[in-house]
Amino acid sequence: MNKNIKVGIYCRVGNKDQLAIKNQKEKFKEYCKVNDYEIYKIYEDNGYSATDSNRPGYNAMLTDLKESKFNTIMVFSIDRLTRSAIEMEQILKLLEDYNCSLNIFKVQIDTKSAMGKIDVRAITIFSDLIKDFKNE
Repeated sequence: MNKNIKVGIYCRVGNKDQLAIKNQKEKFKEYCKVNDYEIYKIYEDNGYSATDSNRPGYNAMLTDLKESKFNTIMVFSIDRLTRSAIEMEQILKLLEDYNCSLNIFKVQIDTKSAMGKIDVRAITIFSDLIKDFKNE
């Protein structure tokens, strides 16, 4: 097992769809197995919006991040984590403070690199804009 990569996996869907959560988990487990990553824990929020920062799984993950229980967070896509550019900046700061990276599975972006950090910010800004257009 690759002891250098210990992963906290975060799964979320906005509607209560157990199958979507199950599919995310299966993809992550397979990815971690192939890459020899250790899974610390899988956090999930089923039926919560990404615009709601008061999600039990999300908050538990952030608490464990601050206790350095893993060194990589994996999410299926950025909008599973947040749709707010402001909140993403707060998450990126936490990741930096606790020497943790963010791995976005769907687009294969990892914030270990400067380019990965730029990509995450750009995608989050577009996600934030799309959210605003939907609310108009």
